[in-house]
Amino acid sequence: MHILGIVGSMRPRGNTEAIVRAALAGAAETPGVTTDLMLLRKHHIEFCRGCYQIHSRPERSCAIRDDMAGLCARTADADAIIFGSPVYFGGITGLLRTFFDRSGPLWDRLTGKPAGIIAVGEGRFGGQELAAQEMLTFCQAQRLHVVSWPLCFQTPAGDRPGSIAKDADAVRQAAELGRTLVAELRQRAGS
Repeated sequence: MHILGIVGSMRPRGNTEAIVRAALAGAAETPGVTTDLMLLRKHHIEFCRGCYQIHSRPERSCAIRDDMAGLCARTADADAIIFGSPVYFGGITGLLRTFFDRSGPLWDRLTGKPAGIIAVGEGRFGGQELAAQEMLTFCQAQRLHVVSWPLCFQTPAGDRPGSIAKDADAVRQAAELGRTLVAELRQRAGS
């Protein structure tokens, strides 16, 4: 079982990365489970051009030559996926949005895979639920199976990078999401 965390934050060691890491740590508690963290900020991803060339290519690859082919391969190889984004003006980051826009090569390669959603915002009503809804919409479009209610977290006062790791309840909930993904995969393997 391999679980991939995809982080759409530009902030090194930020709160979204910290809480997705906590979710992956929860999954990794189970022997035989491997995890991987894909930090989108470390990759070159160009905007979708809307060229529709993917539909005319036999291998269904994108016409743009950047890091997306490798990112799509890593995503498709995962048995389960956790998506994480900070909230920027009431939604997901442009970086994660661009990844979603360019996910055409993943069509039919993610169907039925378990997924988890994590949104992190600074304010108490900072739009976490709106960012979570965007990630949920992507999951539904790609026919992923979201296993639990999206986790919507508020960072501790001051919003310092990684400070959410000191929020024991947030870390507990994230770890539980990781364990839930593993349980879902085990249940599928047994049936």
